[in-house]
Amino acid sequence: MQKLKAKCPRDDSSAANESGSGETTKSSDLEEPFRRKFPCLPGEEGLPCLDNDYSRAKAYLMKQCLSSGDNLWDHLNEVLQKILTERPKDIACTFEEFSYRVRECRFRPKTDHLLDLFVPPKHYTLSQKLLQLLEPKDDDTETGKTEENEEEGQTQPNIVEMFYYFEQGGVGLPKDEVFCLAAHLKKLVATEPIEKYRFWGKILGTQKNYFVAETEVNEEEIARINAEREEEAEKTKLEEAEKEAAEKEERRIKKEAEIEEAKEREIQFAAERSEAKYAEMLKEAHEKGLKEIPEKIELPPWPPIPPLPEPVVKKAVECPAEPTGTGINKKVYYVCQGLGEEWIKLPDVTPQQIVCARKIKRAFTGELESDVVTYPAFPGKEKNLLRAQIARISAGTQISPLGYYTFNEEEEEEEPEAELEGGKTNYAVNPDFEPVAIRDLVDPSMSFWVHHTQYILSQGRTSWWNPNVKEEQEEGEDEGEAEEEEAAEKELGPELLTPLSEDAALDTISPWSVRKTSAVFPEHSLALVRSNLWPGAYAYAIDKKFDNVYIGLGHKLTAGNYSPVPMPEIQEEYPIGPEIMEIADPTPEAEEEYRLAHEDKKELGEEEAEEEADMEEDEEEEEEEEEEEEE
Repeated sequence: MQKLKAKCPRDDSSAANESGSGETTKSSDLEEPFRRKFPCLPGEEGLPCLDNDYSRAKAYLMKQCLSSGDNLWDHLNEVLQKILTERPKDIACTFEEFSYRVRECRFRPKTDHLLDLFVPPKHYTLSQKLLQLLEPKDDDTETGKTEENEEEGQTQPNIVEMFYYFEQGGVGLPKDEVFCLAAHLKKLVATEPIEKYRFWGKILGTQKNYFVAETEVNEEEIARINAEREEEAEKTKLEEAEKEAAEKEERRIKKEAEIEEAKEREIQFAAERSEAKYAEMLKEAHEKGLKEIPEKIELPPWPPIPPLPEPVVKKAVECPAEPTGTGINKKVYYVCQGLGEEWIKLPDVTPQQIVCARKIKRAFTGELESDVVTYPAFPGKEKNLLRAQIARISAGTQISPLGYYTFNEEEEEEEPEAELEGGKTNYAVNPDFEPVAIRDLVDPSMSFWVHHTQYILSQGRTSWWNPNVKEEQEEGEDEGEAEEEEAAEKELGPELLTPLSEDAALDTISPWSVRKTSAVFPEHSLALVRSNLWPGAYAYAIDKKFDNVYIGLGHKLTAGNYSPVPMPEIQEEYPIGPEIMEIADPTPEAEEEYRLAHEDKKELGEEEAEEEADMEEDEEEEEEEEEEEEE
């Protein structure tokens, strides 16, 4: 009864009054909703109520502190959760420490701007890379190269000036990007054995873009690259020869094993046939009642089955790649995937890659080592496809004003054979060049612009290679037989410095468009040329200055929708001749007609034979009668 008559807990308002002055919220205001939810019955105001007491206690613990916004209910929940998660040994002694840790984690002063994990800004990494490009050089490497180029009369290209002129025609890149590219190219020249360089262009990709630099390396580097290529080719040739010899030996051993197995099988089968024959002879002797037992015979084994014929596979003769420093590999190209990224040297291109690149159309991803999954299968990675497209674009879009370049007569006299085979290949800047007038440069006939990059033949080379010429003739082959081979028709492309007016159109689409950059100030304008076959290729010319640039996807224009190469025709298993031609079976009506026709002929033949026999008999009788009369 004492428990029932116990007084209710003291009013929360008194507790609130006893608490610090920082708490201004009255407990009665917080307990009012619980009083409405769990009202006391009349006469039971002084008795304890479990639901009412729990609600009032929870409301008291959930009172928020106006200074921090926390409450004791959430704090105790977090402390208990932390204790149950970590399960310390002496919780009674370390309870205050856990409470302090929880409160310390929740405490965030207004002056604390530090983060637990540092998240660098978006442009922080790029800024760090660009700062390295702008650092002054302590060594005199770049200065020495510049002085050497000035002594040789060579001037390094000014990319900022180049894009200044292109900007007047509405073509170009952001100025900050151009400035960083110029500094990045300076870094490339300082680290690689490069004699000349220029900014080739920018190829857009789905994930990353490619900035391309066109360079010319010195003769020592060219000799080193060619020597490495020859060593690698010899090594590959030896490995293929060893692999082929091993496969041939494996096939020979397998063939001999099959022959021996066939012989053993035939001997065993001959013994079985001999036993069967002997059993048959015994049975016949027993049936005939012979007393003599026949002798046992041994039948000889059948001759072995001849081996299956092996197909004679003729290896396709691959067109060799042009050495570094000549043809499509005359220039060396470097690419980077962003400002401040490392320059990566692209490998030399092969004729097979050029031929396949003409048949496919694939967007670049920006990853050099990504696979190129196409049909026909491309022989290489994306870096090889990128190099092939650069060679194609350069051969078709690198142009210059008429007369700016001239052929180098001194070097051509030393190499007359090259001139006869593929035309002149060496040219130099004409020191007596006079600027072409703007009205001539913007002439729609394009007669005052010329190509200064060699044309790529259908083989994928700039110089013709005869596939019928063998490096080493087989033993016993006469020279006369080699000369009698059908010579492939030699292909010759247009020579260097050929005017653009001779370029072929693509389905009534003019290959070039030319215009002035300004119609308001024509006296200060320059000529801007745009390629319609390779969208993104541009060239400008003013006074004695000109340049080329490409900014695009790296695809050639297709007049219609792109159509992939069709699948090859199904090969014939064997040549079809008259001896294996299948003929349809005759119908019953045709057989009946054939039978009747041949029966009529047979009857007529029998009647004629009887008549001839009768006539012969009559003649013999007449002869006999005449002989009798004479006697």
